[in-house]
Amino acid sequence: IERQVEEATRVKRSEGFTIVELLVAIIVSAILIGSAQVAISNYIHLNQKGRNVALANSYVEAKVENLRNVGYLSLSNGTTDISTELPTGLPAPKSGSMQVSDGGSGLKQVAVSVTFNDKGTNRTYSYTTLIGELGVGN
Repeated sequence: IERQVEEATRVKRSEGFTIVELLVAIIVSAILIGSAQVAISNYIHLNQKGRNVALANSYVEAKVENLRNVGYLSLSNGTTDISTELPTGLPAPKSGSMQVSDGGSGLKQVAVSVTFNDKGTNRTYSYTTLIGELGVGN
């Protein structure tokens, strides 16, 4: 009889998890889920930030190419607000300006600045190029 009781007790103990094992599993799972959530959140933010920078870069490249196509003689010195021309994909508030100045003999210096909101922080990217009187390569 003693042997049967011993076997029954051993069977009962091996049937499930103890409270301590369950608590440890829950704590480990919570830590893993929290870490995954932080990693995913950072990935999404960096992905959006990269998209915004690429969008600003492509806009400025197109703007500068357009100015080069228009030509040196049509560029007048001064500052122009280009905020209304910025891509709609950039998060608001956003602003942009373009400053044209003399860059030397037969050159105009064009500085384009783009500012947009990045999760509550304003990010500003500035680009500067030269446009020659004789055109590209001359």
